[in-house]
Amino acid sequence: MDSLKIFVRYPGGAGGHFIAVMILSLIKDFEIKEKHRGHSNIDDINCGHNFSNQWTTDFIKYTAYDINLQESTTWIQNNFEFYDYNQPLYVVHTHVKNPEPLLLAFTNTKLINIKTTEENNDQLAYNWITKSCFLYNQWKNVNQRLIGIQNTYNKLNHISKVGPSTDLKLLTYIQKIQTRPHYADQNNFMLNNDKTFNITFNDLVSGQLTEQLDDIIKFIGIDVTPERRNNAITLIKEYARTQTKVPWIQELNEYN
Repeated sequence: MDSLKIFVRYPGGAGGHFIAVMILSLIKDFEIKEKHRGHSNIDDINCGHNFSNQWTTDFIKYTAYDINLQESTTWIQNNFEFYDYNQPLYVVHTHVKNPEPLLLAFTNTKLINIKTTEENNDQLAYNWITKSCFLYNQWKNVNQRLIGIQNTYNKLNHISKVGPSTDLKLLTYIQKIQTRPHYADQNNFMLNNDKTFNITFNDLVSGQLTEQLDDIIKFIGIDVTPERRNNAITLIKEYARTQTKVPWIQELNEYN
């Protein structure tokens, strides 16, 4: 299977679903179902491969920062595959820590990183809670992070469990405090080579990514019609316009 395989690597809340959808819009007539996120097009993103199975502890183990690269690459090859689906490229969205085994496991692979800064963490947490957690009922994950805060910082010990009726600000706090170290590590582990294209979260949510679209198309290496290019620009602008700004900035001492 020699068709191009693009891995979109991003921290939760940074717009990886949307970037995957935007890339797909460059190769086929495509309509995003929700302007502010790409989650509702997940079946389109997962078409042609089985990376919908990546959300496991084994996947995390074999894509850690300190892996045996050959062993991890072999494990990826034995557990994931791409199928023929009559398109010039595949797109995989992933929170993978170390993307190297993914790039080595298959032929004709490329990586798009969405880079964030510490100043983005409140927005990322808010986005993940409002866009992903409520949609997919990921309350088990949030409660695991609550336990992490209780054990690490001795905070929120009066709370036994959170859910969809919990105050949104508290949910965002839990998400931010427990994920910020991972986000920092992920940004520090950036590949810089001809198979990698880096974009910033700030450019995405401001709409400035439209100015990089031609560079992205060149990086991907495909012919794009003027109509599809213009459609991708519209998608980016509408995505930026429909984002909700996080209404607070929270530090560790926000809660006892």
